[in-house]
Amino acid sequence: MFGVLVAYTKFFAINPYDKKSMSIYQSVKKEFEKDLNHIESSYSELLKDKDFNSALQVEMKELEIRLKYVLFNWFFLFKKDKQDLSKQICQLKVDVLRLKTKFMISHLLLNHDKYNLEHYKFVVKHLHNHLEDLNDKIGLIKGIDVDIYNDLFSEMYEWFEQIYSLLNNRYDEFKKEFSIGGKWDDWSYDNSSSEDDWDDNEPLVFLNNTIP
Repeated sequence: MFGVLVAYTKFFAINPYDKKSMSIYQSVKKEFEKDLNHIESSYSELLKDKDFNSALQVEMKELEIRLKYVLFNWFFLFKKDKQDLSKQICQLKVDVLRLKTKFMISHLLLNHDKYNLEHYKFVVKHLHNHLEDLNDKIGLIKGIDVDIYNDLFSEMYEWFEQIYSLLNNRYDEFKKEFSIGGKWDDWSYDNSSSEDDWDDNEPLVFLNNTIP
């Protein structure tokens, strides 16, 4: 999807500064490409369904536009304001995960012959609600203006990565549990963790107590 940008970005990789920027760019680009490809392949029945909630399709298109803008203007944004770019990337990562979760919920509701209301409530409680809480906290972080080399900025970024990784891993666990994407068709629900195994309070307590 973003392959057209490779030649463009290589042109700017002419010194150590740009090489560092290129390395970060490639990592971010790879992650977002993987996520969008996952949505397109795993939820293809939703994307092709004319009766499907068109708002999610619009949201996906808008997200793709934002991603392309950031990636195409990466080196300019990197040199202009690394702190602002970092905040944009954090917001995009959360928005992509929120979108994947919304597609997952729609998938569960559409395939009511395979899933029931408890599956829906499980995902909403243990993933969707925490993502909305994280999104609210990101709004607070975006309003904090500190030097990118300040310890506070590093602590905020480390906090974000820890919470984001926790929720992203949780999405992957649910994806396996619900056999989404075709790769986990032989996966047994009986082998999954029960709802009681999830410490639902931990993410909320952590989120509420770690924002500077």
